[in-house]
Amino acid sequence: MNLAILDTNRIFSESLSCFLKENGHQVVATISKPSEPLEHLEKLGTDILIADLSRFSPLDPIAFSDYHALAEKLKIIAFIEDAGLNKIESLFNIGVAGCISKGSSLSVLLEGIEKVGNGHKFLSHDFNHSAKSEAPKLTPQEKRVLALLTQGCSSKEIAKILKISVKTVYIHRAKVIQKFGTKNLINLRKKALESGIALSLGEQIAQTD
Repeated sequence: MNLAILDTNRIFSESLSCFLKENGHQVVATISKPSEPLEHLEKLGTDILIADLSRFSPLDPIAFSDYHALAEKLKIIAFIEDAGLNKIESLFNIGVAGCISKGSSLSVLLEGIEKVGNGHKFLSHDFNHSAKSEAPKLTPQEKRVLALLTQGCSSKEIAKILKISVKTVYIHRAKVIQKFGTKNLINLRKKALESGIALSLGEQIAQTD
C-alpha cells in the first residue's frame, strides 16, 4: 500500500513513516506544510493520504473544495483530535474514507488502512460518547446499513458494498429510521452516534447475512 502523510509535526510524521514501513507499507511522501500543493500525490501512486485534519473547517470553502477534489482521486484517512458528530460527518461528506482519533493506538491506524484500502469506510472506536442513549434492536443487515449511512455512504454505495439492490437499501433505511424515531438521515446519524451503536459495527460491514 502506497501511503502519504500530511502533518505539521515533522517528528511525528517521521516516526509514523518508520512505523508504517516496518509494517509493510510504502511511504511515498511526507508533507509538513498544509499549504503545499497535493496534486502530485496522485502521480506518486499514492493509495491513501493520512492527514491531520484537526483544524479542518467545512466553513472554509477553499479547504472544503481542495479536499473534496482530492478525495475523488485517492483515499483519505483523517487524523483528528476528539471531535463531535458535526466534525466527523463533515469529513465523511467531503469524501474522507476514514476518521481516526489522534489518541488511538497505532494498531487502530493499521486496521483503518486495511479497511480503507479494501474500499470500506472506517471510524475508530475512540470516538465513543460517554453518554449513550438506549439503542433500538436492529437486524444484522439493518446494522450494516446503519453503519454505512453513519459513515456517509449513499444508498447506491451501500447497495454495492452489501451486494443488495438499492430498493432493498431504501427498505432497510426506512425501518432503521422508524426504529430510531427520527424523520431524516441527519437526525438518524446523530442518534446512532450518540447511542454508540454505529461505532461498533466496523467488523460487520463486509459481512452478509
